[in-house]
Amino acid sequence: MPVFLLDHPVYLFMILAIVFAASFQLGSVEGRRYKIEDSERRTQVSSVQTALLALVGLMLGFTFAMALSRFDLRRQLVVDEADSIGTTGLRASLLPDKYRTEIDSILRDYVTARLDFFGAGNDPARVTDSIRRSHQLQQRLWADAESVARERPDPITASFIQSFNQTIDMCEKRLDALENRIPMEVWWMLVLVAIAGCFLTGSLHSQGLTPAVLALPVVLAAVLGLIADLDSPRSGLIRVSQRSLMRLQQQHLYQGPVNLDADD
Repeated sequence: MPVFLLDHPVYLFMILAIVFAASFQLGSVEGRRYKIEDSERRTQVSSVQTALLALVGLMLGFTFAMALSRFDLRRQLVVDEADSIGTTGLRASLLPDKYRTEIDSILRDYVTARLDFFGAGNDPARVTDSIRRSHQLQQRLWADAESVARERPDPITASFIQSFNQTIDMCEKRLDALENRIPMEVWWMLVLVAIAGCFLTGSLHSQGLTPAVLALPVVLAAVLGLIADLDSPRSGLIRVSQRSLMRLQQQHLYQGPVNLDADD
């Protein structure tokens, strides 16, 4: 199964629909050739066909659950990363003025870099560039965190460093979630079993690919296309929303610095 097709579910659906339909038609031809209409042969083929289609359904159910859980994880990680960056910004507002302004500016650039990370799509150069920018901004933030810790080692600084560490961790977690996809071996097994199921089903229908039985290859291809869409993090029709990070960008992380010396 070419990776290109898994990243473009619409193309995958069209190609699989043609492959499954051709397999069904070939099975119909072979069924007429070997006279499977005979009651004894038909019973034998029918029992195998039923078992294969049941196996296809079971595999599709498990694979769909795998893809959906990965999709939900990627969606949750976007919210978690936005919360982590927002918390870092809020705690940075409690730091001395000479650090607060710079950290605020870096965090704004960091949110932009994280949005660019998703917006890069399947372009390797843009993905690499967004990751590089994210790491550079993390290094600048860490340098500021070290300076603050030396100057003012108190609970406020400790809480800022803790939230910043979580922000760094979220970057790696999101990258790992994007790379964690359904294994290629599972895709091959799904397609091969589905082809076999379509072939045996066709062998039981001597009239060939009629509009009524066309539903089987089309529905199988559609379900596999849907699974590929859920499992494709950077392309396809179903995309993980970045609204949490966008809202964070629009809100400028936090509404101004907090003045601890102000009167109640």
